[in-house]
Amino acid sequence: MQTKDKISFIFLFFSAISSYFLGLAYYDSTRGLDFNRYIRNVKFLQGENVDIYDGQGTIYYYILSKFLDSLGDYGNYIGNISVNNSIQFFNFILFIIGLLGLYFLMIENIKDKSSVLVALSILCFFPPAFYFRLTMKPEAMAFAIMPWCIYLSYKYISEKKLYITVTLALLMATLLSLKGSITGMVILCFLNLFWNEIKKITEHFTLISATLLLSIFSLLLNFQITSWWLFKLPVNPTIELKDKWNNVAPIDFFINLDITNVLYNPYKHIHSDSLISITLLDTLSDYFTFFWNHKETTNYIAYNRIQFSNNFLIQAFLPQYISIIFSIIFYIFAFVLLFKKIEESKIIIFPCFGIFILSLNALGIPGKNFDPETGDLFKVHYYSFLLAISFFVLIIYLLNNFEKINLRILLLIPIFLLSMGFPKSFDSDINLNLINKLSHSELCFLIELNPNIECKNL
Repeated sequence: MQTKDKISFIFLFFSAISSYFLGLAYYDSTRGLDFNRYIRNVKFLQGENVDIYDGQGTIYYYILSKFLDSLGDYGNYIGNISVNNSIQFFNFILFIIGLLGLYFLMIENIKDKSSVLVALSILCFFPPAFYFRLTMKPEAMAFAIMPWCIYLSYKYISEKKLYITVTLALLMATLLSLKGSITGMVILCFLNLFWNEIKKITEHFTLISATLLLSIFSLLLNFQITSWWLFKLPVNPTIELKDKWNNVAPIDFFINLDITNVLYNPYKHIHSDSLISITLLDTLSDYFTFFWNHKETTNYIAYNRIQFSNNFLIQAFLPQYISIIFSIIFYIFAFVLLFKKIEESKIIIFPCFGIFILSLNALGIPGKNFDPETGDLFKVHYYSFLLAISFFVLIIYLLNNFEKINLRILLLIPIFLLSMGFPKSFDSDINLNLINKLSHSELCFLIELNPNIECKNL
């Protein structure tokens, strides 16, 4: 390994670990997105007498339940440090698996290994990749599996070895049976990537039939365990909530954009009539206030951003403005590269397939699931795993085609941290709470050299 590669690997290691501890200290996953709903799935799979919320992500919640089993009787899970740490540690493992998949996917076609490692380092702080690590939902597992499926698909096309066929079929079946929306997104992504090969049905009959049979078996097994079909929407407990999502999005929703309103009022639900506005504001800046703006006790990530500007708009809305600028640049790059028929564009446009599947759902396909008062069906979180993969490939493309960019691209890391509300200023009490959360981490030994930290999980 060359010196440059060694330095890049060390940087990646510290990026991954530091981003993990950052989320662990500043965010409480037990107060996060839909936690109260999906903890029911975990408890159901642990054998408790509770009603399951839905039949999605069963394999994800089952493995997570085994992580939580090791805690014994953890009592009230809300605000429980050990529960929060277990969720984030499990998601971090999945994230590392996904990073390894991306590494193997790109390394065979890239001469400069360091560029791959640098791109992975930046990805560690990429907000969409960061918040699926904070959330107890199966998008984290989708990120872990999908790069390997893409990598093995290329290997299968070139080698067609039996072990590759079997492994790919198993992983694809798992990926396709994680969650209804993920199924649709993944199918479109793979059709886009491998359409010319998929058309050769007879040549790939073994792989295609094995994947279909294993997927059906997985769906049937999932139903046997949960009594829920994967694509069945959860039953809302009240008529009010049922009616809340029992709507179809108007066509104007997909084309509306009031840029002045976006810039001056980037607040939650004000832009519920605009897919474009939601996408611009939610990609990096947490429009729906589930992450960096989730102002609940112990979610320190939402508080105490340092005052560094006297300009109200910049001080108050800098994360939103960063998100707007990033989103515009990203999608311009995606479509320009697509227009130029650059091979990497087939992966870079992955998020568009995510938005397309959500749009079909908003139009009532396969069922009504749109709330016109919030537009929350279009949370970027739902296709965050696709956005993370496409962003990584874009960084690789830029590093290998524009020499002047070089290490300047690392400036994206502080920009992403700014979009998440860092740096912060805390008092001594909060700092002690942060240290306490870190001391319970499964990876606490990596930072125990700090005299203020005494590991409690050893």
